[in-house]
Amino acid sequence: MLTHVESLAAEIPEHLDPFITFIRDLNDVKAACFTTDYLDPNYRAIIGEFDKSVKELQNKFKISIINKWHITTVHVPQWIDHFQEPLGRYGEHELEGLHHRFKETRNKRFIVKNKENPSYRDIFYRCGLAFNADST
Repeated sequence: MLTHVESLAAEIPEHLDPFITFIRDLNDVKAACFTTDYLDPNYRAIIGEFDKSVKELQNKFKISIINKWHITTVHVPQWIDHFQEPLGRYGEHELEGLHHRFKETRNKRFIVKNKENPSYRDIFYRCGLAFNADST
């Protein structure tokens, strides 16, 4: 969708233009911050424009802010400020792989499906300990 935003813009009703602005701004953030070898020196301003378009969608269409939007507008600039490099070399594949392995550990050894179960918290904690022990 990011690469075909202009054809999408030509097709949608005008009152949905804030979605087009959002997609364009997201594409700008991607180009500025998520490459492997180039960090746009204006990344903070670019993320600021994205933040404005997110807030416009929230106000006009009552869209909830999801964690990834928050991470992009708040924590991505913090990370870049600290490390001074783009995020293209770092993906969520590793995190998704860890999540999958943790879920396998939980499902095989620590099954409590009902989160209301009084034992859930303790079992989940023990699962985390076991997963960390198995992963080191």
